[in-house]
Amino acid sequence: MKKSCDFKKVFSPWLVGLSYAVFLSLSCKTMAPSKSGITATTSDSGGQQKLAQLKQEVSDLADMTAQFWINNGIDQEYGGFYGTVKVDGTPDKESPKQLSQQARHLWFLSAYARLKNNPKAKKEAQSLFKFIYEKFRIKDGEYALYTDFRGDKLPPRDGKLSLYMHSFVIFSFSEYFKLTKDPVAQKEALAVLKNFPHDETHGGYDQSKEARWYAGVKETNSHMHAMESVMNLYETMPDTHGEKKFVYGRFKELFDIFMTKVTRNGFAYHDAFDAAWNPTGEGWVNYGHDFEIIHLLLKARKLLNPTDPATLAHIKKLAERAIKTGYDYKSGGSFYKGTLDGTVKDSTKIWWPQCEQLLALYQLHKTFPEMGTLELMEKTFRWIQNNHLSPSIPGAWFATAGNRGTQEWKDHLGTEWFASYHTMRALLEISFL
Repeated sequence: MKKSCDFKKVFSPWLVGLSYAVFLSLSCKTMAPSKSGITATTSDSGGQQKLAQLKQEVSDLADMTAQFWINNGIDQEYGGFYGTVKVDGTPDKESPKQLSQQARHLWFLSAYARLKNNPKAKKEAQSLFKFIYEKFRIKDGEYALYTDFRGDKLPPRDGKLSLYMHSFVIFSFSEYFKLTKDPVAQKEALAVLKNFPHDETHGGYDQSKEARWYAGVKETNSHMHAMESVMNLYETMPDTHGEKKFVYGRFKELFDIFMTKVTRNGFAYHDAFDAAWNPTGEGWVNYGHDFEIIHLLLKARKLLNPTDPATLAHIKKLAERAIKTGYDYKSGGSFYKGTLDGTVKDSTKIWWPQCEQLLALYQLHKTFPEMGTLELMEKTFRWIQNNHLSPSIPGAWFATAGNRGTQEWKDHLGTEWFASYHTMRALLEISFL
């Protein structure tokens, strides 16, 4: 019989199901998690064996996913990544190219090249960095949000999500610096951060000049990605760097905001706030963001204060709430959103919350092994294998389970919002951290 990691050679639902059965037969006996409690009784040796095998499968899928994007996503004629990849794997060669989309692909190429020591990915990362810097850059710290397919800047689309998109410039340029030590990348990442409209009174960044679909002037999602980006930049800076204190201050400020302002009552329940971080609008729970915030806070904690018990207790409470309300105990994976009382209102499963949950469950297993999240993680990974991976194009992901849902998702394997970031970040961090 083939081990489950052999699914990279033949991608069919039959083989996925067979490999899962073999995996279970080889695993140690465990107590299945239930909704009434998330503890499990996996032995140390059995848990280590299961985790090692699961990490190998995740690493194999990372290779396949990376190869899909390298083979199908790169515009060799005009530079950058195609704005759209159709469901058959071919590009829409004339679709616009969006800033955060291109930056996310740069992060993937840089991280993959560095962690996997892949020279092809490094070469493509160098080309993509040049494309973003030359085609999107307006001045130090400021970038256009869109170009056409040739790389010519397009007029602003009302400034929507500027903080969000520029955060990915910091994120990707700092990752590219880790790979190449190119000083221009680090210098420009710093310039973008300094160009953010910082709120000196309440912390965070003023988004009032952006076109918004939410009530308020500060958005959870944009600030979450700003925190991740500044954290990545902070990791590039040695103690001798003159700007390290500045970057640390912005990083710590965002961490504190998420610990004390955004996450309340055991979860992150608002998408928008006023200037003073008071929740605005109707409260609701985005489970994907909850899981994303959990693993980002766990990562940030290690850099900022690894011995603080209050921080750990708060994150664990967030995790318990997110798992209890957002985890699909029947099939694995993450629901989309719910109400403050814990009721799931939208059980849709799209790719990115599954990736965020997978990574959060892995980080929780490392930090709180008594929670039994390894079994939950394994079940979510099987959900992904069976529902989000194309059976005909190795390494391609469907945005929705079984390629169902809205026409936008059904027709594409890649768009400006459906790129390599969520998938490759989860797969690479689980493989290497």
